[in-house]
Amino acid sequence: MGLALSHLSKKEIIYRATHRCRHYHTYLEHPDCRLTEDPQPERIGFLDIESSALEATFGMVLCYAILDDATGKIYKKSITPTEVRKKNIRDRNVIVQCIQDMNQFDRLITFRGTKFDLPFLRTRAGIWNLEFPRFGEIKHQDIYYILKFKFRFPWGKNSLEYACRVLLGESHKTHQVPSDWLSAMQGDSKAIKYIVDHCIADVRETQRLYRAIVKYARAKNTSI
Repeated sequence: MGLALSHLSKKEIIYRATHRCRHYHTYLEHPDCRLTEDPQPERIGFLDIESSALEATFGMVLCYAILDDATGKIYKKSITPTEVRKKNIRDRNVIVQCIQDMNQFDRLITFRGTKFDLPFLRTRAGIWNLEFPRFGEIKHQDIYYILKFKFRFPWGKNSLEYACRVLLGESHKTHQVPSDWLSAMQGDSKAIKYIVDHCIADVRETQRLYRAIVKYARAKNTSI
């Protein structure tokens, strides 16, 4: 039996409605044929952003990174020294490319992305009058909540770095250096590069942690 429509992404529903099986029915009508004739593995990406502030109305996205779980490819873009100084551009190009890259995935995995990364991106997209993915188009799973409800860490010790050290034995996460963030906002190219490297390290750590703990929780079909 195929999955209920409520468990499918919008992209998958459209695909099933517009493609036919060997019985000349759509895959919505013959869901089992979709699984046997044209199986499509879910494309998973690990998303992280770095911003100049905690609030999207006062800050901007300095960079983002999405790690393709299947291929290991990193999709990324950072603000340029020139864009930082131009108020009519700033992080607009970063948001445009980020949305395009997000749309390549069926499910995005984040660490604390529910309350920060995704609302920040959505707000910046709105400010720039850009079309952000709609409800149901891309699934989302925040592994912070697996840690919160399935593990018992000391109070305040539920960071990505701490979880990796405890559960994986080590962490490769780099640290936020305030001076680099301040320099990046002034257009320092070396500081911007450090922040991009920090963002890439975060998505790699998120992938490592996800693979270790996802077996303890059911994947929730929430939307970004």
